[in-house]
Amino acid sequence: MEGVSAIVLAAGMGKRMKSALPKVAHPVLGQPILWHVASAAKAAGISEIVFVLGHGRNEVKRTVERFGGKVAVQERQLGTGDAARAGLAVVSSKAKEVVVLCGDAPLLRPKTLRALIAARRKKKAAAAVLTGILPDPAGYGRVVRTPDGAVARILEERDADASIRRIREVNSGTYAFDRKFLARNLPRLTDVNSQREFYLTDLVVQALQEGKVVVPVVAGDPDEVRGINSRRELAEATGILLSSRTWRSWAQRGSGAGCGSRRGAWSRTARWRTARTCGRTRSSTGRASARGPSSGRSPICARKPISERGRT
Repeated sequence: MEGVSAIVLAAGMGKRMKSALPKVAHPVLGQPILWHVASAAKAAGISEIVFVLGHGRNEVKRTVERFGGKVAVQERQLGTGDAARAGLAVVSSKAKEVVVLCGDAPLLRPKTLRALIAARRKKKAAAAVLTGILPDPAGYGRVVRTPDGAVARILEERDADASIRRIREVNSGTYAFDRKFLARNLPRLTDVNSQREFYLTDLVVQALQEGKVVVPVVAGDPDEVRGINSRRELAEATGILLSSRTWRSWAQRGSGAGCGSRRGAWSRTARWRTARTCGRTRSSTGRASARGPSSGRSPICARKPISERGRT
């Protein structure tokens, strides 16, 4: 994909993993979480990948080398906006578009990245943001749309009122940007917020101030917006990939660093595992029906926040 570069945000410590190993270095089916993210970018046709590293960067250098990636260093974790700023400084001048990826999202599919880039191009938008529709969006930043369907703003749950919290569309933290817009506005970000960090989500407001559009693209599979923040979520992501028929075909072929669609079509067994894990029951017709919030939903399916602080 000519003229497109990727910045992978992978500097976080991952405190909830309770491990000295950097979060993105933890393995999912024998490969680091970061490997899966970079593989999706490569399979989408993105040749230049810049990895923003920080905590424990020596532990992930091998993954970077396998993909011929470049390295930017974020010495202090001052938010996603600060990390993207560090990464953009290393992106080649040939790149006209920049995709920003979270290094802890191993379920992202290449075709979803291609759709994100295509959506931004079609609307000639400042940016496109990948979103997910979740049955239980608790803890996630909500995506507020304009009457014509564009993104009006992205609000963290702690800053949202009751009406906003009822919105089920959430922010994934994955974006496609026009390079000029990104370069112009990253330096304008401020840390005037409760966390004293620079947030990429603030670029939505800046786009609107310039009279530009931010396009939402809903992920075909809600699992794609998941970030790994704990060992439980790591195990869950491993189970999802293991259940994928596409992954099994890879294993049989002994695939290398490159990859195709990780998730692919789900087998009947995989669907049943998901239904069972997420607290679903089988009706007399054999269909899975979701139980309500008070039904004892399995804690393994409780989703952690995808927020500026959620990727640490």
